[in-house]
Amino acid sequence: MKRPRRWLAGPAAVLALLVLAGCLGDRQSSGPRDIERDAWSAAGVDEPEFTPSSASGVATLAARIDTSLPVEGESAKGFEERAAQIIWRTYPGPFDTLQLTVLHDGSVVHPETTRRADDLATELGPRPAGLDAGTKRRAPVIETPYPDEWKQLRSQPGTSADAELFHPLIAQTARELFDVKGVEIESAQPDECFKGLNGDQPTGTFRRSSRAVVIKDDHPRSLLADVIDYWTGLGLEVNSSDFDTGLDDVQVGFDDVGSLLASAQDGRLTLRAFTACLDP
Repeated sequence: MKRPRRWLAGPAAVLALLVLAGCLGDRQSSGPRDIERDAWSAAGVDEPEFTPSSASGVATLAARIDTSLPVEGESAKGFEERAAQIIWRTYPGPFDTLQLTVLHDGSVVHPETTRRADDLATELGPRPAGLDAGTKRRAPVIETPYPDEWKQLRSQPGTSADAELFHPLIAQTARELFDVKGVEIESAQPDECFKGLNGDQPTGTFRRSSRAVVIKDDHPRSLLADVIDYWTGLGLEVNSSDFDTGLDDVQVGFDDVGSLLASAQDGRLTLRAFTACLDP
């Protein structure tokens, strides 16, 4: 299976504050953010402890990660993987080996594990540019914004956004980034939107969704870095905050029109689109 091409000089992660509910903001920013701190905060970690060292030319990073989240057993193993991903995506400093211990409220719940940087690169893709030089993450500047013709779809039925915006973007991403031609895009029947405290009050509006399994891969999470680069290169503002916090998706929001997502699960990379809630 062909691996994706690298499109930009470094992984670009534009963190726009988007709300994923079919009404994501377009190119909205609240200014500089501490990406590393935000990632750990989302994982229930106040102060991760890092101890770098070097011996015989091998740089080792010892990390003790104490979370307030209720992790034990299998969930502790899952959290260890999440913590390793956060370190890989946000820690400003080089390392060849990661020694990681997970604690919950001061008690060890997952003993020290050793992860090689080469293995993390295979699983998660390359580190964001500058981290190995000790530079904290910064959002790149989009010099050529994505053409705003899509804004005319704001007041049109969801089928218009699905067919005119999202299907072409999914097909283009599959073709140009992954060399997958003629990708099969599945469109679901419209879903009624709900509101209210319990989410049980129908609004009389509907949204459409579509999906395409673009590629199967042993390490689909590593492909998300390529998607971030590619979509950013198109002039789209990519919300990679979920990926930075150890989860497995990246998103682009189109104000009052819908959202486009790439998710990595079960050995495959899937592109999904959701329109905003509009009159049928």
